[in-house]
Amino acid sequence: MRAINISFITVSIFLSVKVAYSSNCERIKTSQQVLQCAIERHPLTKKMQLEIRKNEHWVQIASQRPNPNFEAWGTAGRMLGDTMVQFEARLNQELELGGKRSSRIEIAESQNKITETKYLQTREEIALSTVRSLYRIRQLQVEQKT
Repeated sequence: MRAINISFITVSIFLSVKVAYSSNCERIKTSQQVLQCAIERHPLTKKMQLEIRKNEHWVQIASQRPNPNFEAWGTAGRMLGDTMVQFEARLNQELELGGKRSSRIEIAESQNKITETKYLQTREEIALSTVRSLYRIRQLQVEQKT
């Protein structure tokens, strides 16, 4: 019985600290708000949000065109009494044929959609886990009263 009391106190303290930590979770009135706060503050949720932001940057990178390459060199000097100047410049621009750029963009966008789907899956898993934990805490409270 003492182990149940200690574990219940530990879990309730952990939940209260976790909930008090969040700025938009300060005034919780309903169980839906508890669940929402637990989902928002879960480390996996934060990780997936960062993954989504990273993939959005990949879409921007994929839509860019490659920069042109510019090379220049020259020589100057005297040869047999004449002044010689030689200068050469080269500008190379890569042309992407056959829809390479659009394919690259589509791949990045698809990767972003996959990450967003994984984010929703993670939120659902966290919600289920939180609901199970809260239900178990309620069961322990009922058992402790009886």
